[in-house]
Amino acid sequence: MAYGECPEANTDCKYFVAMPKPNGNIENGCFSDAHHIYQKELYKAGTAKRFSRLAENVIQLCRSEHDEIHATGDIPDMPSIEHMKERLAENGK
Repeated sequence: MAYGECPEANTDCKYFVAMPKPNGNIENGCFSDAHHIYQKELYKAGTAKRFSRLAENVIQLCRSEHDEIHATGDIPDMPSIEHMKERLAENGK
């Protein structure tokens, strides 16, 4: 899982913390991580697995937003195998 700085850090976020920097300054923020638009847990093998891991299907999200997506079940329907194969071919995979 790839972690990064949260693009929308704010004090209302449950992941918001005061983070000390090497120079001793305190900087506030939370974190983002990789969200697979097509949930990788549902795409476990072969063509589907490679499709779910295409760069176009993975985005960095605030961890709080990521939690919300998984809690609401707001995920797209699985595309056809033909569509997956086309996207993989277009991406040289």
